[in-house]
Amino acid sequence: MADGLRVEEIGCIKSLELPKGWVRDSQPTDSGGRQIIRFHPKGLPQVSVCTSVRHLQLSRPAAETFQVTLNSDFHPLIQDELDLLVEVLEEMADPVAFQITAASTGSLNDKRVLRISGRWLPSVEDTVSCIIDVRGDGKIVQQLYYIAPAETFNDYLPAADKIFLSVKWHHAGDKPKSK
Repeated sequence: MADGLRVEEIGCIKSLELPKGWVRDSQPTDSGGRQIIRFHPKGLPQVSVCTSVRHLQLSRPAAETFQVTLNSDFHPLIQDELDLLVEVLEEMADPVAFQITAASTGSLNDKRVLRISGRWLPSVEDTVSCIIDVRGDGKIVQQLYYIAPAETFNDYLPAADKIFLSVKWHHAGDKPKSK
């Protein structure tokens, strides 16, 4: 993706690359104790790859459950596990607001993640989200997600996949930053 834009230092993301024609919103949004940075095709902000770094720490039990889940063998998550991850999943755990279509543990470029796919019901937007443990203690959560209206979701999914696959992570001992 040499023709696109390289973005650096967002939470535990050391860098990622945007495809040609994609832009970064000029200012991060601070909302609900988190910083959200959006990337989208120029002129099409409703199709976005976003990263959200939560500045509020999870409770000790939630952080421990998050760590145990992340560090277990890769597997699809069952409802009992999702119920224990409510604090991590936030609104995605609310079946009135969000319909989960797939949930699993996995890896994105050698970083363990929770993968959640589904549909936001009020807005009929589909999303694929990777939830990451920023510091390795389970307390600070970062999300990297692709979101788009359901009718155009598959059109931009290949570009979103390229962005996800371009991510380079901070290694243990590096100090994650947020811009």
